[in-house]
Amino acid sequence: MGNCLFSASMKQSTQTKKKVPSKNSPLKMAKNGRNTKGQFTKGHSIATGRPPREFNIPDILREQGHKIADKKKKRTYYEMMCQIAWEQAIQGDRDARKWITDRVEGQAPQSIKMQIDDKRPTFTGTNPNKFLNEYIHFQNAEA
Repeated sequence: MGNCLFSASMKQSTQTKKKVPSKNSPLKMAKNGRNTKGQFTKGHSIATGRPPREFNIPDILREQGHKIADKKKKRTYYEMMCQIAWEQAIQGDRDARKWITDRVEGQAPQSIKMQIDDKRPTFTGTNPNKFLNEYIHFQNAEA
């Protein structure tokens, strides 16, 4: 009798148990926008990209710079900031002069001096074969 009850309870538990699709089953892949090979289906993409930042300092500063700061003269914060920089530059502030010059003339190009003390030939023309011949000749002379 215990055997019968046990088998009846097993039948009931298997009937009420829901089948969970395996990780790579077509049913599971259809829900995530992929086909049976794991590829995205045509016209469907899950990737929505990086969410926009809520707090972006450069955008906030640009927005503030365009606002009217002096209502009498109708000047923006950018205009007032430039006026202050000019006043400081005239009074002798070196950083203010550099800031104005960099924005008006552009920053001076930075160069690095390098000196090579070896005697190897350098390629300076448009004929790479000539350079290779000189280099081979140099290598043979060294040996």
